[in-house]
Amino acid sequence: MRKNGFFRNFVGVMVTAVTISQCQSGQLVGAAEIQPETVAVESFEMAEEMGQNAGVNWATPWDADEVEENAGRDEVRDTDQKIATPGDAEIDNDIVDEKDGMEDLERTSLSLAAGDLWEDWNGEMDFPGDGTKEAPYQISTLSQLMGLSQAVAEGTSFAGAYLELEADLDLGSIETNQGNWNPIGWYRNRTELGGKVKTPFRGHFDGAGHTISGLKIINLSDSLGNVGLFGVIDGGSVEHLVVEADDIYGEGDAGVLAGTVTGGSRIYDVTVSGYVNSKGDIGGIAGTILGGTENVVIENCRAEGIVLNGRGSGGFTGGIGGNVQKANLVDNTVITQDGDANRIRGLGYVGGIVGRMNQANLYNSYVSGTIGGNGSLAVGGFAGKYESGNLILARFAGDISRTNQGSAAHEGTFVGTRESRNQFTYGTEKHNHLSYLFTTSGAKARRVFGSNIDGDNTYTKEAHIGYWTDNEKKYVTVAGAAETGCGDRYFYEELESGVRYVVTQKLEREFAGGSYEADLGFRLDHFAPGFQGEPVRGYLVSIPRIDAKNANGTYDTDVATLTAVPVTNSSWYRQIDKDNPAAIAPGETVSVATAPKNRDGNRYQMRYEETEEGKVKPPVYLDETGESISMGYVSGGYYSFEMPACDTELRAEYVKVTTRLSLEPSQMALHVVQTRTGDRKAPSVLTEVKDEKGVLIARYIDGVQDTTVEVQPVAIHATLNSTGASGDRTVMWSVDDKNLLTNLSKEGYTDTDARVIPNLESSFIQNIIRREIEAQVNQGYQNPINNTIYTRSAVVTAATNPETSVDHQPVVGNCRVDVNFQILDYTTLRVEGLRLNKNQISYTVTRKLTGDRKAPVETYTCSEPVVLTANLYPAQPFYKNVSWADKENGRILQLTPRGTNTQECEVRAQFDVAGKNNPAWIQNVIYADDAKKAQEGNHVKLEGTAVHTETVTAVSEDQTHGHLASSCEVTLRFVTADETYVRSGSGSSGGSGGSSGGGGGSKGVTPAGNKTSGTPPLGAIVGIWVQTADGKWTFADGGRTYNNEWTYVHNPYAGIGQEQAGWFRFSETGHMVTGWYQDGDGNSYYLNPNSDGTLGRMVTGWQLIDGKWYYFNEISDGKRGALLKNTTTPDGYVVDENGVWNGK
Repeated sequence: MRKNGFFRNFVGVMVTAVTISQCQSGQLVGAAEIQPETVAVESFEMAEEMGQNAGVNWATPWDADEVEENAGRDEVRDTDQKIATPGDAEIDNDIVDEKDGMEDLERTSLSLAAGDLWEDWNGEMDFPGDGTKEAPYQISTLSQLMGLSQAVAEGTSFAGAYLELEADLDLGSIETNQGNWNPIGWYRNRTELGGKVKTPFRGHFDGAGHTISGLKIINLSDSLGNVGLFGVIDGGSVEHLVVEADDIYGEGDAGVLAGTVTGGSRIYDVTVSGYVNSKGDIGGIAGTILGGTENVVIENCRAEGIVLNGRGSGGFTGGIGGNVQKANLVDNTVITQDGDANRIRGLGYVGGIVGRMNQANLYNSYVSGTIGGNGSLAVGGFAGKYESGNLILARFAGDISRTNQGSAAHEGTFVGTRESRNQFTYGTEKHNHLSYLFTTSGAKARRVFGSNIDGDNTYTKEAHIGYWTDNEKKYVTVAGAAETGCGDRYFYEELESGVRYVVTQKLEREFAGGSYEADLGFRLDHFAPGFQGEPVRGYLVSIPRIDAKNANGTYDTDVATLTAVPVTNSSWYRQIDKDNPAAIAPGETVSVATAPKNRDGNRYQMRYEETEEGKVKPPVYLDETGESISMGYVSGGYYSFEMPACDTELRAEYVKVTTRLSLEPSQMALHVVQTRTGDRKAPSVLTEVKDEKGVLIARYIDGVQDTTVEVQPVAIHATLNSTGASGDRTVMWSVDDKNLLTNLSKEGYTDTDARVIPNLESSFIQNIIRREIEAQVNQGYQNPINNTIYTRSAVVTAATNPETSVDHQPVVGNCRVDVNFQILDYTTLRVEGLRLNKNQISYTVTRKLTGDRKAPVETYTCSEPVVLTANLYPAQPFYKNVSWADKENGRILQLTPRGTNTQECEVRAQFDVAGKNNPAWIQNVIYADDAKKAQEGNHVKLEGTAVHTETVTAVSEDQTHGHLASSCEVTLRFVTADETYVRSGSGSSGGSGGSSGGGGGSKGVTPAGNKTSGTPPLGAIVGIWVQTADGKWTFADGGRTYNNEWTYVHNPYAGIGQEQAGWFRFSETGHMVTGWYQDGDGNSYYLNPNSDGTLGRMVTGWQLIDGKWYYFNEISDGKRGALLKNTTTPDGYVVDENGVWNGK
């Protein structure tokens, strides 16, 4: 079974289970009960399986009158018996016949068959597709079409489902049913004939332009009704289909397409032909057309060569429909024959379009051929009998046959007759009913009605009734005996006026550009001239008013013209513009011209489009999907397109272009003032920016934005076209001197104001600052900077978008911005700091052992004391005495201040000459050595060492600067010089009389020769210093040259008072680094760049570099020598993010 297709898909069929207990001798033994529960059967196969398993009989709710017996069984079917259905109250016990030897009837036949009218009807119900609009069920074969008719008879109405015919089909090849067709949506059983069809078709059938031919329905033994390709269409639709009938003969409603069309059905673009003969109501499309809450719509249908014969004396016969009520018949054509029998005729009421017209609207109808015949009650070219409705825009090109009824004859050119109670009026107001009726002669035009009621054929020329002439190029209107020619107006124009009247008056819709078909279900055809000027079908071309929307939300209305006229048949056409829409035949080449309506200084242009041939966005027309299609460019403002087979709308896009641009203000001045206060060498700098009115718009303190003042760039406003009314009010802002002014405006084209602010880092400002500070430094900071005002100008420019500017060239406006800069220097020359004559000193405490190792002589000595001297800089007398302190409060060092302001201090290392009360860092080493000797024996040679550091800090106070401090790093070393000897057991000298315990000194080799370096400091590496040809220094030790590393190196070039070793940095190439250096850990270091004996040595403590004080870490914590930044130094001073002391 197909998953995506229709195959006996009885989803939701309601069935009733009947339990049969036992059958014997034709009697139902036991209880035969109707089970009240219902079962949903999803498919034929499921129904069979359920019936077999449960031992039940299944019936559909569609009056299943007879039981279909199982194949191969001999039960006799009693046609008077019925299967139980959900509507039955009882079940006849005789429903089941006796079966010899059968005690239990486990399963009766499953019958979902349509009925006895379908006994030999074997159609295929396997339809590809899923029934949606996008994937409709596909009907490709005659068997599938037969399956469709059978499926509907069996109860599947296809409501809401879509079906599509995939090929032309010939019904003449039907081999069953004597070659007759069973309509789609018809009766199930013969007993129903003459009654209501209970299984109508409610789906949507698309013929896709295909033809169904060979339609034959003839059965003289049965009184057939509702016959046609379809029986009854109720609320469904059929479109794009051609049906050719060989012969249809019935006793009830009959038509080529359908017997009856009812509900809100829609029949569109269906062409029928053939012969229909019936006693009931007959029509080319349908015998009965009956709307309900919604009118039936029959649109763009055609009965071509139709032959109808209504045998019923009171029946209704019409080329489209017989009995037509509550329906809209729009744009329909009937062409019948002129023979005595081969025409549209009948014994009742006969019309070219409808037999009966009740609450029906006939809009734009055409009839050709002979209508009526001998014995007809009434004959009209369009309606046999009028009861109510509108007959508007009708063309009759045929003849009304004589009925031979004498004085009782009712023969009208347009309407056969009416009863006096059924009123109507002529005219073109909303409440009128008949107008725009044309035929082939004045005599015919004067006999609209054949009712013989006084006044029925009295009308004025406002009714637009007449006849055409000159092969339908011209026309004449009649009113009584008067006839009026059309002048230079063509017949197709008159017919198009009729279309306009229907749309605007009767339907109350917009004529041009309207979409009224959405709620009405139809849309009238339009008229255009053919090659000889005759009316042909055209499609409406409408041109809406062209407005230009301004960027400020206002509109300029009717800013351009757009006209159209066909090129290939222009002699019959009128020019089309916004006030005069008209129709054009499809395929015509249409020339379009457009131009702006410039007025009152306002200019309009088509929207710019660089890629288009004409450099503007071309006009467009709408295709059948509503999509905009660009027209082809011809030249200048001329374009062309081929008229599509659909109503269309022509559009062109214009913009109001910018012709003028003004800026407010047109000139302004901005002021930048830098105020310098405090220490002249390290001043506090306040920079303020003010606008022309003196309003503070930005403030920076020492180069950092003051967040208490919101930065407010000044605004410059652009006004386009003086009032701001323009299709595009965007501009692009630019600044000619981007270094002077910072442009904070939005990038690209914007409708916002420009926003600019002086660039404080501009060369204009910074060059002045550098020049003035340099001059101040050269003068020794003796004088403040002058308060001169400097000015430089920049131009802010607004340029409009060329796409929306006159002649596609940008319109520009300028604003001159003067930037004034001034320095106000209120600084004073201050003490910058306190300096010590030394920032590093070292002491060595030596424990010397001589004589016999078992009983050595011990002496303790220390380096000489050092005098530190403090000085203010720049040099000034002390305001207060200098105080001196060390970190460990005299435990390591002894400080002795002296001088007038205690600006000097003698620094001694603390030690005990007796070796008993040394500071702990020394005494612990002594104890450790002695303990080792005691444990290992007197032969052990002592070699204990230790290093300790201290810091001496001098602090003073200045009137302007506050507290000042400077420190000196003190390194203390303890060494053991063990010069003892071991006596031999005999008292003779064993070995040498003594040894040189590291006191012999070392030598460093330089290119200049040997240099005696003395004893290197503990832990320092001793090697060879080499100065290369480029003047740079390298260092090697034992054949290894140091590179890309830090090294604690012995420095043989250190002078008196300079440290003999220090940390040095060597580059990747092995050269000694000097000056600033940033390590991989992100810390900055400073390596002495001066050739003073310590070149390249890493500095620590306070250092004055390029006029600024920096502090380098003095603690050996893994980051010794690193520059401290944005913190407070150990001696209480603040350094900024660059490591510079900020004066606090």
